[in-house]
Amino acid sequence: MMRGPQDSTFRSAAGPRRSLPSESARSKWVPSAQVIRISLIALLVTSQPITPAIIPVGGGCSLVDAITAANSDVATGSCLKGAGADVIQLTADVTLTAVNNTTPDTSPTLAHGPNGLPVVTSEIVIDGKDHTIARGAGSPVFRIFSVGLPGDLTLQNTTLSNGGGAAFANGGGAIANGFGGIVSLSNSTLSGNSAGGGNLADDTTCGSIPGTLSGLDPSLADNGGPTLTHQLVAGSNAIGIAGTCGLAADQRGALRSDGACDSGAFEFVPCPDLNLHDDSVTGVETQENCQNIVVGPSFFVLGTGNLTLRAGRTVILSNEVSVDPGGQLTIEIDADLQLTLP
Repeated sequence: MMRGPQDSTFRSAAGPRRSLPSESARSKWVPSAQVIRISLIALLVTSQPITPAIIPVGGGCSLVDAITAANSDVATGSCLKGAGADVIQLTADVTLTAVNNTTPDTSPTLAHGPNGLPVVTSEIVIDGKDHTIARGAGSPVFRIFSVGLPGDLTLQNTTLSNGGGAAFANGGGAIANGFGGIVSLSNSTLSGNSAGGGNLADDTTCGSIPGTLSGLDPSLADNGGPTLTHQLVAGSNAIGIAGTCGLAADQRGALRSDGACDSGAFEFVPCPDLNLHDDSVTGVETQENCQNIVVGPSFFVLGTGNLTLRAGRTVILSNEVSVDPGGQLTIEIDADLQLTLP
């Protein structure tokens, strides 16, 4: 039997005739399983985590170079290179004596003016080990830290002092946070720093409020809140001088609710915390307090008594407060404040 010319078809035992791929098609065809296997290998190679670097300051590594190394992930001076989120550890106090850089007035994202340290543009933790970073006495005016997008600065166990200076007319004497940056403080202190807009100074170069500050307690003390503060005392010329500042609370968390903000981080509270205990009310009385009222133990409102308590933050009643039949105890607090019952 004669056969015709060979064609490119074949018949399998199990099914109909199929066409074989042409030569050009065969050269481009890759099994799909092989493609998936290559993709998985590439994923494993590119997903290795970055270990944060620890950069100790000292032994030739300055704080200026350490921040530069952390920002750039490149070894700078005698400092180790950064890698991802970096931890800079202080081994001694740091005194800054010169301007490192100046943010121009045209910058739309950073606080303007001179800075003593490079602008923080990466994730950096400064572990101060209870040391101080200070602008040196007699140095040019400059702030200590400036944080810019996408910077994320955390201060731990660090004191910042003397930032800005008497003639510093810009914002953020110790730290200025630009648009989009983050500033976090833990167990840290800011003391003796100054900046322009709402400051009191003996001339007008520091802002628009002339005069010398009086009535500021020189002791850095626990006046409530998470940090130590210098408190204003009655009669201080800083009370109410900053006007409407748009801040709901001061550094301690005390409300700036009297309509006129005080200059600085401490809002003067004319009435201290009130503690009522081991006493009794027989007539009509009103007790007002700008922050907290604690009532008890062994506090009585007798049958002829009528007591009204007004608080700016909390009223705490112990389980030993007694109101006789016929007596009256009225508590007035804002809806967003706290009443603690026994």
